[in-house]
Amino acid sequence: MGEQAENTIRINFSGTLAVCHALFPLLRPHARVCHVSSSAGHLSEITGDEPAAAELRAKLAAETLTEEELCGLMENFVTTAKDGTFRQAGWPGSTYVVSKVGVSALTGIQQRALDSDPRPDLVVNSCHPGYVDTDMTSHKALTSTT
Repeated sequence: MGEQAENTIRINFSGTLAVCHALFPLLRPHARVCHVSSSAGHLSEITGDEPAAAELRAKLAAETLTEEELCGLMENFVTTAKDGTFRQAGWPGSTYVVSKVGVSALTGIQQRALDSDPRPDLVVNSCHPGYVDTDMTSHKALTSTT
């Protein structure tokens, strides 16, 4: 699970963050940013062993959570996935869930930062596109990407 965790977090979470770091300085006033998350990105999906899972949910929901702290939490998941202690640390067994919870938490952090940006009316949101016909869903969904 460790390699899968590392790859999934790198692509879904760290990749999103890297694109934002590159492009946010270029945003014009009234710009809109939409991260693709998932219904799996809800805090209720953090279902590892209690009470650690409740502590993780509280940290991820905190209005004071910073980008650096969130990155640390994502690194913690990868580390605990590699050593097999992710459940005891509160994390669920799905790397996809953790990556999308990370994207959802990142969205709130970024909006708080943009609220104090001198450029007016910058908005960042995340969306759940639904169950879409992709390789990940084994092409069983009715909604197409085309």
